[in-house]
Amino acid sequence: MLLVVCMCLTVVQLTSGQFQPFPGTNRNDNGPIVPPGQGFQPIPIGPLQPVPPPGPQPGFQNNQVLAGADLFVYGTCYFNETGSNIRGRVDFQQARTGGPTRVRVQVVGLPPSLMSDTEHGIHIHEYGDVGRGCYASGPHFDSDTFSFHGSPNNLGTGNAHEGDMGNLRQSNAGVIDSDLVLPLMNLLGDTGVLGRAVVLHEGRDDLGRGGNSMSLQTGNAGAPLSCCVIAWSDSTNWNSPFIARNVNNFNPNQGGNQNFQNGGFQQQGQQFQGNGFVSNNFAG
Repeated sequence: MLLVVCMCLTVVQLTSGQFQPFPGTNRNDNGPIVPPGQGFQPIPIGPLQPVPPPGPQPGFQNNQVLAGADLFVYGTCYFNETGSNIRGRVDFQQARTGGPTRVRVQVVGLPPSLMSDTEHGIHIHEYGDVGRGCYASGPHFDSDTFSFHGSPNNLGTGNAHEGDMGNLRQSNAGVIDSDLVLPLMNLLGDTGVLGRAVVLHEGRDDLGRGGNSMSLQTGNAGAPLSCCVIAWSDSTNWNSPFIARNVNNFNPNQGGNQNFQNGGFQQQGQQFQGNGFVSNNFAG
């Protein structure tokens, strides 16, 4: 009977939330409890802290991730070619829910031209490897691997790559300041362009209409002038253009700053302040 009573007392003690050592286990034979750090150390049993209430706790930030500008995904890419005067940036913006991708291309330091219609092909290439030069970036990005090169207007028909961005026109002073809207370009996912390379070429892209095999692969756009890798970024660059202008002045033509159907352009040149360059925003 005595043994049963002792066991019951022990159970009551353990479930009370505070550990009570057995007689003699943490005592000297004829003395008080041994101070902490000496001999047997009891392990507390029972709740040590109150259970927190439901919902986010102080310091929990994930519930704020999708606030404000984070409704969009951003990418950015710096032209900073060694041994060249070419400098610039390509900025990307797309809603997290999908839809068209907006692209802003701003470049300075291109070779000046006496012609008012000097154009450069621009593409997204397969690999984000530019450490060994732009040619290491591989072919135009083409997720299905069998489409022909062409106009961005042809995406989804088998006659364009996801990386085909068409042509951009420079000013006489060697400046590009252009906006594009690419309805079928994605930043994220298996067909996303983040981590891939943007390549700006020395010549005009014939949009696959050159009548030869290279036209259907590269658009005969010539050698690369500069290249960069698209990195995932926040909204800072999108809200602070490389060439200063009103960030709300986004003025693309259908499919970009050009009429892809006939190769023509409608130019709406304007001076942007403080640098003397000519902005090439093309009316839609």
